[in-house]
Amino acid sequence: MKNFQDKKTKLLLHKLGYFRLEIESKRAELEDHERDFNERYQANEPPPPPPTPDEQQGQAQDPPPDDAKSSPEGSASSNEAQSSSNEPETPKPIAPDEIRKIWKQIAVKTHPDKTGNDPDLTDVYKRALAAYNNGNYEEIIDIAIQLFIKIDALSDETLAVLESRAVHLEKELKQINDNALWTWVKASDEKKSKIENMLRKYRKIKNSKRKN
Repeated sequence: MKNFQDKKTKLLLHKLGYFRLEIESKRAELEDHERDFNERYQANEPPPPPPTPDEQQGQAQDPPPDDAKSSPEGSASSNEAQSSSNEPETPKPIAPDEIRKIWKQIAVKTHPDKTGNDPDLTDVYKRALAAYNNGNYEEIIDIAIQLFIKIDALSDETLAVLESRAVHLEKELKQINDNALWTWVKASDEKKSKIENMLRKYRKIKNSKRKN
């Protein structure tokens, strides 16, 4: 039974590690594709039409306030910041007892007060602390293994927490794979142009509704 539990734990840790690496890789790839899309989209963007006489007159009569000149969305940003400051903080997940014990063992080996501010171990400590606070318990276990801390067979409670984490990461990976940007990436140049034209039409309709 113990051998089965050990194999189950190893399989689960490999699964979690795969999801984390795949998500990290996909996010980096998406950022590159988004940059390529923006460069192409802006390069092919037609220049805006000149303002009508009525629009010119309205601009002359109603100059924007000073703060709007420096930041067109300054007031919106401040409102968003204010609303976000009023939102309750996400509660810290409660770690199983054995994860807390593993975390304490990591802290003893890596805390700056214990290592004389060793920069490499301090980085490990910060990474482990962030993982502990965010509920990334699989990373806590990974770090413990790297530090040669003995890991006994994990309890059913901890395995259940890690299984739940795996489900969450799998959903996150699916959301990334379902991102509409992948459709643009895989499309031919002709299809890419059609997608860009559809976006321009959508933006034009949206801007028209705002004016009305």
